[in-house]
Amino acid sequence: MEPASEEEVHLELIKIKPCTNYGVSSTDERCDCLTLADCPTLARDCTDGYNKGWFRESGVYTIQPVMAPAPFQVHCSMMDSQVRTFVVRREERQLDFNRTWEEYRDGFGSLAADHWLGLDKLYLLTSSRAYELRFRVRLENGSVYYHFYKDFVVRDQSAGYSFILGITDDMDRELGDCLTPLMGASFSTYDNDSDGDDTTNCAQRHGAGWWFLGANCSSCNPLGPFMNDTRLGVEAEAFWTDKMGDMVPFTLYGYLVPL
Repeated sequence: MEPASEEEVHLELIKIKPCTNYGVSSTDERCDCLTLADCPTLARDCTDGYNKGWFRESGVYTIQPVMAPAPFQVHCSMMDSQVRTFVVRREERQLDFNRTWEEYRDGFGSLAADHWLGLDKLYLLTSSRAYELRFRVRLENGSVYYHFYKDFVVRDQSAGYSFILGITDDMDRELGDCLTPLMGASFSTYDNDSDGDDTTNCAQRHGAGWWFLGANCSSCNPLGPFMNDTRLGVEAEAFWTDKMGDMVPFTLYGYLVPL
């Protein structure tokens, strides 16, 4: 059996309606293409899919941002009339985030549960449109804290997946600003030490990947191991900034909201 052609694969990816860009509705309710160039496009992101009526419930969907050479899947959350694209989800507290560079680049975990979306997908998303990155932390006692970062952009692999951002936007229960001092830092993992200090390996010390910088590494370690409901005072544990005191995240979400 011959492998599917590029056009046949594309047809399978665009089982959406109504047809656009001169696509033709077929009897099985999918859009056939007159030519590959005329095919209807996939949703550019979760919000695009929602606005076009294709994505209505929270779940895993296939998208193709403007800059992406191929489609990929993301978890879209539709809550309170707000559409979110998950970057990181830590709810079940079992997934190990002490991963290799390759895994952080490509993503790991289950998109339907705890996961890291992947640095390359973050680059493709944030270089295709303007987003705000939001972190939401819930403590074991049920208290919820936020921090928002406007104009969050991740650069490509040649730039170490470093990021730039605009101003921060604090909620009334402020989580604390971790990312601003790290702007421009490359992403580091235990097997790809890019923290800029030859005397230490921040990712190895903290038991997770992150945008670490210099000997002090970072004022937060959101991807570190969940150890306790209060800080143990060790580096290899999940924590946010000093504004949290000894409290540590019980669940943590990072997600993109378009501006």
